[in-house]
Amino acid sequence: MGRNDGPASYQQSFQPVPESAGAARGFARAALSELGRGDLWDRVCLVVGEMAVNAILHARTAYSILITCPGERTVRVEVHDGNSIKPRQKTALAVDPLTYGRGLMLIEAASDRWGVDETEAGKAIWAEVDA
Repeated sequence: MGRNDGPASYQQSFQPVPESAGAARGFARAALSELGRGDLWDRVCLVVGEMAVNAILHARTAYSILITCPGERTVRVEVHDGNSIKPRQKTALAVDPLTYGRGLMLIEAASDRWGVDETEAGKAIWAEVDA
């Protein structure tokens, strides 16, 4: 787990393979422990898992996760990938509505704020979770 200089922040890169979603959640749990924010583990790890799966399935590029505490009561998660196509919220797919098409809805439900920013290399999907 990489810690950046300055305010507490943790960043790690992942390859776009299914196994990396579990590794991403493990990274988030370790970062939250270091930050003393274990109280937000359930919500943040749900957000990280959904963002990781979206990067794997849709961006299909390597991705990195940055976890910071921009405020005393807030944890911010950013997932950066190399695909500039912005995600769009949709209804669950008829093929398997229990497993597809719910990612952004879950991110929205588990976070207090979320959005997408363009970057030089692609995009950053972010979410903030308040205590």
